[in-house]
Amino acid sequence: MTTTSRFTLKSIVLGALLGLMNLSFVPGCQVTLLKPTSEDTVRERVAAVEKQNEQLVLENAGLKARLQENEASLTRDEAAIEAAMPRLSALAIASSSVVEEGAGGRRELTLRLSPADDRGRFMQIVGNLSVRVIAVPADGPPIPLAVARFDPLEVREAWRGGVFGTGYVFQIPLSGGEAGPLPETVDVVMNFTDATTGIDLRDEQPVRVSDSGV
Repeated sequence: MTTTSRFTLKSIVLGALLGLMNLSFVPGCQVTLLKPTSEDTVRERVAAVEKQNEQLVLENAGLKARLQENEASLTRDEAAIEAAMPRLSALAIASSSVVEEGAGGRRELTLRLSPADDRGRFMQIVGNLSVRVIAVPADGPPIPLAVARFDPLEVREAWRGGVFGTGYVFQIPLSGGEAGPLPETVDVVMNFTDATTGIDLRDEQPVRVSDSGV
């Protein structure tokens, strides 16, 4: 290649570059960038959704971990509460129960019950109570005197508290023994179903008859 040829090629290249530079300054002539195609937009959206999904997966894992911690803590709290919950363990007919002459000359049983929890402490009760009263004379067959039933609300209303102690008091009219004197004691059978635990408690005691005439 001769020197003249080299200068000619160089002049052509420089001229082309100057022409492009001049076009950029010509009014109305601008360099236009290609707009992203629909495929580019879809790829960007997919990438954004995938990133958002990864973030949600991480957040969900964190929530699950905290939930498991809370459930474990709740289980421990429930166990502590369960252990501290008082439970009815005994329901006894109190020795202060007595049969006396009531209004109109009819005899009446004043039944006093003393409930206790598993630590021997008094506790209020909720449940159904049934009571049977039987006189057992020295000679002759047993004499049924009363059968009484009390629902949970009636049991609740029977609560009494005062200087003579705390317990439940039920007034039960007696029948069948009016014709003659009663023995010194009558047999009282108590059955109670605890509404909280479902356990059945039973007690049977002789109860003093006041002024039995015997």
